[in-house]
Amino acid sequence: MNISIIGLNHCHQLLGYPKGASRKFKYYLKNLCLKEQPDLIVEELSEDAIRKWNASDSVARNIAKTLSVNHLFCDPNIDERKVLGIKCRQQIIRELGYGSVLTREQSLQVDKIEKSHWDVRERFWLDKLIENSSGRTIFLLGTDHVDRFVTLLMANRIATIVVDRDWQP
Repeated sequence: MNISIIGLNHCHQLLGYPKGASRKFKYYLKNLCLKEQPDLIVEELSEDAIRKWNASDSVARNIAKTLSVNHLFCDPNIDERKVLGIKCRQQIIRELGYGSVLTREQSLQVDKIEKSHWDVRERFWLDKLIENSSGRTIFLLGTDHVDRFVTLLMANRIATIVVDRDWQP
């Protein structure tokens, strides 16, 4: 397995999401796929996330269909998160008893708790990759996960290259 990593803001992965640059990312990803000829495109995203953000699809899945490349969502869905004990931001805020507007300190506390679940999530991604192992793979994930996930992949003897640490439109 050979993994090419692209870090980005998730809003760019979502087709139809107004705050993202999905058209520019689609052009970028399609050209990369034509050059790299991947067997699989994997992304830190789920069907639940697409619905949550009212997007029509993911850029990666759309490109995969167009180019006849396999596609995989690797982020745990709502049910898998429950089993793994991963709480979403809103759950954390409710459990801490915070209101809808957070102070800086409250926001930092919520971030800290969210990040405490990253090891579990990243291991979940790795397990999904191994289950669906393929030759050349392009993996899209949030920029904050790039170094952590590369370290995990390399610790598991998976050849990895960072194509873009923080893709920008």
